[in-house]
Amino acid sequence: MSWSVGAGLEGRGVIVTGAAGGIGREVAKAFASSGARVMLVDVVPDGCEALLSELEGAGHAWREMDLASIADHPRLVAETQKQFGDLYVLVHLAAVLRRRTQLIDVTEEDWDLQVDTNLKGTFFLCRAAAEAMVAQGGGGRIITFT
Repeated sequence: MSWSVGAGLEGRGVIVTGAAGGIGREVAKAFASSGARVMLVDVVPDGCEALLSELEGAGHAWREMDLASIADHPRLVAETQKQFGDLYVLVHLAAVLRRRTQLIDVTEEDWDLQVDTNLKGTFFLCRAAAEAMVAQGGGGRIITFT
């Protein structure tokens, strides 16, 4: 008898944010190789489109999205459920960091971008996913690394 870390993921809907980046790309590939259907999300559409052709299996999709726009979160979750039948996992890896040489160089715009994406975006996306998972019967996982 063998055991697989991907057991039970076959055909399940998974959202991976930050999918065009290095870690997000590899996480998306791992879920696809386990048989999950992956929704790639990033602000870099070319990266998602390229990755889509590299994923094992079929039925994956991608969406360009700025996660600071919280009004889009419920639509992303609903679209994933409609396309894949469910949302079983949210892997939230997207984050931004604006580095400045001097502390005094950090602008309010820099700060707002980071807070809106990394804090506010994370909370509201996780909330939208959790609400959907509860409505589906309570199964699902949320993983964040922001």
